Formats: sequence, structure tokens, C-alpha cells
Amino acid sequence: MTGTATPGAGLAPARDARPIASGERVHVVGAAGAGASAAALHASWAGGAPDGCDPGGPSPYSAALEAAGIVLAWQHDAAHVTRKPPPDRLAVTKALTAIEPNHPELRAARAAGIPIEPWQQVIADAAVGRTLIGMAGTHGKSTSAGWLVHVLAAAGADPSAFVGALLATDETGGLAATARRGRGAAFVVEADEYAGNFDAYRPGVAVVSSAEWDHPDVFADRAAVIAAFDRWIRRMVAAGGGRVGSGPPVAILNVGDDGVAQLARGLRDWPGRIVAIALGDAAGRRAASIGHGMAEEYATGAGPATALLGRVVRLEPEATVFEIHGLDRLQGALNVRLS
Repeated sequence: MTGTATPGAGLAPARDARPIASGERVHVVGAAGAGASAAALHASWAGGAPDGCDPGGPSPYSAALEAAGIVLAWQHDAAHVTRKPPPDRLAVTKALTAIEPNHPELRAARAAGIPIEPWQQVIADAAVGRTLIGMAGTHGKSTSAGWLVHVLAAAGADPSAFVGALLATDETGGLAATARRGRGAAFVVEADEYAGNFDAYRPGVAVVSSAEWDHPDVFADRAAVIAAFDRWIRRMVAAGGGRVGSGPPVAILNVGDDGVAQLARGLRDWPGRIVAIALGDAAGRRAASIGHGMAEEYATGAGPATALLGRVVRLEPEATVFEIHGLDRLQGALNVRLS
């Protein structure tokens, strides 16, 4: 990075999500990026009036915005902020504040008192009233989130989503994009721990697949990464986001990963529920015994964890066949309607 500021410095802090107002003017800086383009699309679908700019020019992500009628400019310019009427808020990537803390549009917005927020806040606002599902983990977030969107769509749940990689046209119903517009209760988001990018997301269901040391520019060691996930989980809301259920929040944690296991053991005083998952080679009664041990080891204030233990049965050219123990207890643990 060429700047000296901390990523996110000077941006409005994460807040509780609120619905996007009809006609709300959201100016998205860097709109041709993977995440910012999804924010612009979801703002539009929620009834807002987004536009954007990006000096990098058209990208694989910008075609869906233009098809949706979202106006894009291919340069940064303070006039995007000082125009009449001005935007109601700016949505930016946190990295911009470190790369270019004196960016002309940021300066103009600060001078005019216009809120400047991470683009993740726009997506969180678009998800108000839905069951927010946050897919987190040091690695594999886009793959896992995309897989979950595919499974929910195939099951008829018709989810909305933000995924940090292009969803195919058969998933979006239109051009390839990082956003999906659905009418079901589920709203899946890829939740990135870097510099607190996931702070705007207060999910009812969180998934953490791995917790390893990454991003040394913001995390001193693995303990700092685990602490970030811990803070995020402790800010979760009731499963269902206040619309479809009132059960405690649910964290689905891959305790087969050492970092995630440490995270789960530190949540013993948390009032939410843990679904502890792991892959192993145990089968039958031995798996049941291991599952019971997992349930007690990862118990929280809401009671013992629900344990899911998976085993690879066989590998085939078209698929991997798994045997999963504990699925009969999963529905009761989630207590969430997704369609």
C-alpha cells in the first residue's frame, strides 16, 4: 500500500442495519470491483438510486450494473459528490483509505458532511428483514458461499446473496455477477475478516470454515485473527434476523480446523448455539461417541453443541460421497426458516 492510514480510517463505524430508503442516493466508489458492484446492485434492488465510478474502466463485474441501468463514470471526480442533489452517502472499500487517504471524493464528502461507509454496510442494509447467513473463514469463502447459494437455490429457497466471485448466469437469472436477487428469506454474504470488513454483518447464522494467520498488515498473529472472529460472532442477532424466528443465533464451526476449535472453546459463555462440524474416519457407534464428546466440548450458554461428523465413503469421477452423522439433530438446532 502506498498510503500511511489504517484501512477503514475515517469511515463511519459499523452500525445496526437499516432499510435502504426509496430513492436513496448511494454513490459507490470503485463500483467495478467484485464487492462494490454487488453493493450497487443490492442498493438498486432494494429501491435505492445508486451510481458509481471506477477509473479502472469496465470489468467482469460492471456489465451487470450497466444492464441494471446503474450509471457508471470511469474516473474519480469530486464533482460526483458536490453535484446537486448530492449523494446521501458514499460506499467505498476500506482499503481506499489506506491507499489514498486524501482521495478527492472522500475529501469532498467529509467537507459536505456526507456519510462515508464501507460497501459492506450497503449490503447489510439491503438484507434487513431477511435471515442473514455469513460465510466466513480465512480461506475458501467465495467457494463455500457460492456452493451454499447453489444448494439453497436448488432446494427452492431462492436466496439473495453476495459472493466475492462471479455467480454463473444460471444462478443469477441474468448476467454473471457477484450478487443474486432472490425472494426467499435467506440472504447469504461472504464475510471477510480483513480489517473488520465483516463488522457490518450481524448474521443470525454464521459459518467459520478456518481461522489461520493471514493479512499480517492488520493481524499480528493467529490469536488476533481468532479474536476478530470471536468479536464478530458475539455481535450476532437472533436467528431469522427478527423476521423468521426468534431462536438464539447459530454458529456453524469447523472444529476440525485448530484455529476454529480454539474459537469455539472460547465461546462457552456465549448465549448462541454452536453446530460443531468435522471430517474424520470414524463410523457407526464410534462416530456417535465422538459426536457426544464434541457436543460437550463446544457447549455454550445455550447448551451442548450439535455435532456433525462427516466421513468420506468413496471418491467418484463426478462426486465425493459422504456419510454424515448427526443430521437428525440439525433442524432443531438451527430453528431457522430459509424459504
